[in-house]
Amino acid sequence: MSPAEKIIWVVNLSFLLLLIFRLASSRLHRRYIWFFVLLCFQAFQSAGMMPLNQAPNIYGWAYVVTQPVIWVLYIMAVLELYSLALQQHRGIASLTRWVLSGAILLAVAISALTIPVDLSGPAGESPVLVYYDVIERGLLFSLVIFLILITGFLLWTPLAIRRNIVVHASLCSCYFLASAALLFVRNIKGYETVVEGVSIALLVVNNFCLALWVLLLNKRGEETLLMVRRNWQPEDETRLAHQMDAVNAFLLRSSKK
Repeated sequence: MSPAEKIIWVVNLSFLLLLIFRLASSRLHRRYIWFFVLLCFQAFQSAGMMPLNQAPNIYGWAYVVTQPVIWVLYIMAVLELYSLALQQHRGIASLTRWVLSGAILLAVAISALTIPVDLSGPAGESPVLVYYDVIERGLLFSLVIFLILITGFLLWTPLAIRRNIVVHASLCSCYFLASAALLFVRNIKGYETVVEGVSIALLVVNNFCLALWVLLLNKRGEETLLMVRRNWQPEDETRLAHQMDAVNAFLLRSSKK
C-alpha cells in the first residue's frame, strides 16, 4: 500500500467515526438504524484491517470473511430507505410490496446480464478477490437500479418526503453508482493491473460521500418536508394526495380485520 493510499484510508476512517458520532449525538441513529450499523461495521472493518496491511494473506482472509457482512448491510440500509420514505403511508407501502419485489428482481436481472463482461478480464493471482469484486459490483449496480425505480415511483406521486431521506437516497445512489463503475473498470482491466488506482479512487469517492452525509444529515432535515415532484397541477396534486390517503386508510383498516 502506497503512502497516499494509507493517508486516504486514515481520512476515510476519520470520516466514518465523525459520521457515527454525528448520527449518535443527533439521535438520528435510532431512525437510520441499518445505515448506522453499516457505518459501525465499516469502521470496525477498516480499523481492524489497517494493521494487517503488511500481512497480505491474513488481510485477504479478513476481507473475504467481513465483506459479505457489508453486502448484507448495504441491502438492509437501502430497504430501510424505502420503508422510511413511505412511513406515513403504511397501507400503500404494503400494497407496493409486489412492486418492491419486482423492482428487486428486475435490478438483479439487469445486473446479471453485465456480469459476463466483468469475468472477461484476467483473473491474475487472486481469483477469489476478482469474484468478490464481480459479486460486489453486481450488487451495487442492482441497488442503484432499485433506487432509481423507487425514486421514479416517488417522482410520480405527490408525497412529501423528509429532506434527510432525499439527501440520503441521493448520496447512496451516487456512492453505489461510482463504486460499481470503478469495480467494473478493475474487473475488465485486471485486478493486479489497476488495483491501487481503483482502491484509491474508491476511498476518495467514499470520503466525498461521507463528508456530504456529515454536512447534510441533521435534525432539521427530519423536520423539513420536500415535494419530490413539483410539476403537478395544484388541483391534480390535491386530488391524488386525497385519493392516496383514502387508499392508505382503507388498506390499514383491511389489514386489521
